[in-house]
Parts: sequence; C-alpha cells; structure tokens
Amino acid sequence: MAAYQMSAPEAEALYRDVVGTSFANTRARVIQAVPHVDIDALDAQWAMGVEATMTKTVPLRPTVRETIDALAKTNVPMAVVTTTRTPLA
Repeated sequence: MAAYQMSAPEAEALYRDVVGTSFANTRARVIQAVPHVDIDALDAQWAMGVEATMTKTVPLRPTVRETIDALAKTNVPMAVVTTTRTPLA
C-alpha cells in the first residue's frame, strides 16, 4: 500500500472496516482514509482483481464452513446468500 501512503496495518484496518459494507460506503471510507486516491482507477483495478479471482472460485468468509456445520446439527433452517455477481456465485 506504499503507493497510497498507508502502512500494511493501516491498510488491513481499512479493509476490515469496509468488508461487508455497501459499495458507496466503501468508496467513502477509502476516500476519507486516502484523500489523494484516484477512486475510479482504484475501483477499476480492484474489479479486475476480483474478477480474476472469481473466475476460479468464490472464496468463503472465515468460519463459514464451521458455522454451517454447527447449524446443520441443530436443524436450523438455512439459506445461502451472496452479493457476488459472477456465474460461480
């Protein structure tokens, strides 16, 4: 994240802060954290990276498998939901 003048811990904290939030909220938080960023260029770069990853697999969030296994043992009704916009989702 040197290009954005952020340390690795700062970048990781920002990432954790925006995971699961809306596109608009994420853009606003990035602009707040890195005011000089070209947000449209960053969005395009990010989208290319996500697309490259999602053509192979849709990664699960941490603890998803364990949570599903635990819920399955209790017969709790479940559904799978994603905001991922790929054919693999």
